Amino acid sequence: MQTKYLKIDDERRTVVTRQRDSSDRWDADDLHHDLVRINGYTCVGKNEYFTVTCDVVPEDNAAVYLVIARHTTGDSFHHETGCIEYVAAYGTWENAERVAKAIVDHDENRGENRGDDRYRITVTLENGTVDTISTSAWTGYFERLEQVGIEMVTPVRTRQFFPRG
Repeated sequence: MQTKYLKIDDERRTVVTRQRDSSDRWDADDLHHDLVRINGYTCVGKNEYFTVTCDVVPEDNAAVYLVIARHTTGDSFHHETGCIEYVAAYGTWENAERVAKAIVDHDENRGENRGDDRYRITVTLENGTVDTISTSAWTGYFERLEQVGIEMVTPVRTRQFFPRG
């Protein structure tokens, strides 16, 4: 499998849903995270900052299917909802759907998952290759999976300005 590295360009918003109690030195704000918009992706090299891997090398202007997990997190002193985790991108809807369903199935059986299987799943893609997905963002003591979705994402459009005259 030839892996491509993608940087996802997005816009997010975080709001405070409960302010910390200033008299409690351990307390922290409760937060909710929103994904406002995904502007697109840019292909980058392996040694550059990247957000997700893709199972194919996208053709020029080709859409990819991005698997997105939303989860809660926190600790004894605060709570966060709507946390966004980009899982991976795929060249076909079918592969993205396989991964999304596997994540939901894994989470529904979270009490039965032991050892390393608690923090990762393996999914066989259409072409027979196996993709390993980390589930650690939403399988901790305070973390819970809220939902899994798939979004079609196209390359970031480059803006070009022309001088007058």
